[in-house]
Amino acid sequence: MALLFSALRVLLGLFFAVCGVVKLTDRIAGDAHRQLKTQFVQFADVFPLKEFGYKPEPGLYMETLGWIELIGGFLLAFGPQLLQEISNFVLTVIMIGAIYTLLVLKEPLAMCVPATVSLGLLLLLNIRGRDKYFKVPLMLRLCESSPKLLNSISPSLVSFLAFFSSCCAREAELFEAALTLL
Repeated sequence: MALLFSALRVLLGLFFAVCGVVKLTDRIAGDAHRQLKTQFVQFADVFPLKEFGYKPEPGLYMETLGWIELIGGFLLAFGPQLLQEISNFVLTVIMIGAIYTLLVLKEPLAMCVPATVSLGLLLLLNIRGRDKYFKVPLMLRLCESSPKLLNSISPSLVSFLAFFSSCCAREAELFEAALTLL
């Protein structure tokens, strides 16, 4: 089972790294890069921090996410445990933001599938235990340790993360029960 999770972590990390490279250069997938450039104009218009008066420049927004995905993907795949957890958290937040953006733009649900599947796999990696017992996911530890930071970001994000935390706790229990059956 540990080998399966390690393979999933490496493949998911490499997937994010490739997605980051596509955002950074048109040499790998020129058509996809050009399409992303036009989409990021719309993405910048519905940026979650727009409520606070910040609207990113679309090119810089795409480049920043590209670098985060590239570095986060490599750290998720090949980094030490702590950096894997941090990159998992960062990539999870990016996927939540991607889903939010696509839903606000009223894109077809099929457009949300890659981000949703990626989010699900990141969460699976986040809630799985090292041994028999589940560790507290890094995201939940960060939420508990810095509620002031979360409250300053967005009250709706705080309520979403509270709901998400309760779901993760329940999923961890179900997953652990399923493992005992195997």
